[in-house]
Amino acid sequence: MHSDNQYGHQAGEINFWLPLTNVEETSTLWAESAPGLEDWRPFLVAPGEIKRFHGCTCRHLTRANGTGRSRVSLDFRCAARSAVDAEWQLPGVAHRHEMREMQLAPVEPDEDARCWRKVVDFRGPF
Repeated sequence: MHSDNQYGHQAGEINFWLPLTNVEETSTLWAESAPGLEDWRPFLVAPGEIKRFHGCTCRHLTRANGTGRSRVSLDFRCAARSAVDAEWQLPGVAHRHEMREMQLAPVEPDEDARCWRKVVDFRGPF
């Protein structure tokens, strides 16, 4: 069990977790809903759906996988430039997390698109 600030991540980062295989309570990521609450909840999302959470301050963990199947998932963190101090470093830690800047071009709104589905659902067709 950990929160990402223990490993040098900054509070402005938001975590995204994307399972590529089916998950069950014993094969998924668990997190508390707010820092220190210890109200552990499983991320029971379908393959291709993304769960967003504040892993820098909310502790998260995995439990022993009792399914007999491997879980495959991706995770990444994003932050607005204004939410990150590029000079900050966790005292006593030599490793620095690499930061990359990505600039997005403006996109015209599509009246038929549901933006939230584009964010949370990456299932096919590919």
